[in-house]
Amino acid sequence: MKPKLTKEEQTILDSFEKGEWVPVKNLSKRKAELMRYARNTLKKDKRLNIRISEREKNLMINIIDPGKEVSYNLSGTR
Repeated sequence: MKPKLTKEEQTILDSFEKGEWVPVKNLSKRKAELMRYARNTLKKDKRLNIRISEREKNLMINIIDPGKEVSYNLSGTR
């Protein structure tokens, strides 16, 4: 009995069966390269200070966390 595959799993299997996948020539080298990319992606080695208005800050908060209630005052005062 074949296991039930999700849509994503079926897409991957179909791609593999069509021969769209190719082996990596030097797996250990490629793996080390990808690990380095991942480490560099997560590294926080720079600090950046940006000055924005309170309204812009609230808009950014709303984009990041839409459920958070933020009041907006267009006059620029709270």
